[in-house]
Amino acid sequence: MTTIVSNNEEESTVHDVNSILEFTNTKAWLDGPRLSNANETLMTEKQIGSLIIMDSSPLGSADGNKEVLSLSLCPNNSNFWDWRTSSKKALEKNEMNIKSLSVRLMFLAIHESQHRPARAEAMARYNENGSRSNFTSNFASNLGKFDFECDPGTKYIITTIPGGDGLGHAIRNYATEPLLLGLITRRVVLFFTNTSVGHARFKKKFWLTSCDRRDLQCKFMPMSPCVITEQELVNATELPKEVLKTLRLTGKLDEAYEDKKVLSYFSSNYLIEPKGTRDAFVSIIASFNNRERFRIKKDIPSYPWNIDDELLQRVNDYILDFKANGWIPWHVAIMYIMRPNALLKEELSNIIKKAFLRALI
Repeated sequence: MTTIVSNNEEESTVHDVNSILEFTNTKAWLDGPRLSNANETLMTEKQIGSLIIMDSSPLGSADGNKEVLSLSLCPNNSNFWDWRTSSKKALEKNEMNIKSLSVRLMFLAIHESQHRPARAEAMARYNENGSRSNFTSNFASNLGKFDFECDPGTKYIITTIPGGDGLGHAIRNYATEPLLLGLITRRVVLFFTNTSVGHARFKKKFWLTSCDRRDLQCKFMPMSPCVITEQELVNATELPKEVLKTLRLTGKLDEAYEDKKVLSYFSSNYLIEPKGTRDAFVSIIASFNNRERFRIKKDIPSYPWNIDDELLQRVNDYILDFKANGWIPWHVAIMYIMRPNALLKEELSNIIKKAFLRALI
């Protein structure tokens, strides 16, 4: 039986005792107040648990991690969603499939970066059948379904998204670069609007949505299951413009800011790709293909996506080719940000059904 202890004021801990995972939440985080994620009614706790607990690598699941891929806006019959089209034979016939495979792996890389810090906690919170453990049930009224403190040592980049100029403009101009910087610096990226505390820019409403939250989560999935407290937002360290410029140009964060838990800044860059972005993608994707990590024997010729060293190198070359694929990191980041939540998916499905029925009349 997994146990979670919640009597530590200062630091959450994760440790393994006789192969039984234990996760300790801090009292400060449990008591809050926290900047919780949307508590979506249509998203079951079993689904949430599987999105976090399941390793983002295609090797981490029998179906190549279809559940994570299906979060995208891509239709069910698209090359992106159906990972089975990425067999080695198919890729040899159609060079464009290298792009599809690369985009899928980059999408999973962002998912891994944003969800991995919550994995140990999710494994401790949920039983094997997807129900909450006895500990978590005691906090059910105070703990959102998609609220996790995340591993000790998890660091963040937080920003806001103005919503006065249209959704596409807002996401392209203000949301994509922070996500890329998160990959480079190994930080979880969170967006905040309509808060009651913190910098004035976080208190502004996102006018393109109408639910009570007045933020992107009215229609889209949370950026991460990791949740910070209001006090951590108030205490966030502002990233000076010169430090930000150096990070963009060198891919390295000033040492004076490396140990800061929460870094805050406002982005309006959508033209300069931060140095090290593509290397960060390639590094995470390389970890996905580590067969030893998933205990896959070398003499087994077939496994999800059939990615051998030669094919992985072609993917890496494609991602690293800036001249041929100048905007691919930005496009994948936008795909991740615009993952529709269950409510929006239901709305879109109903719209498509009505449109299809009208076409038949």
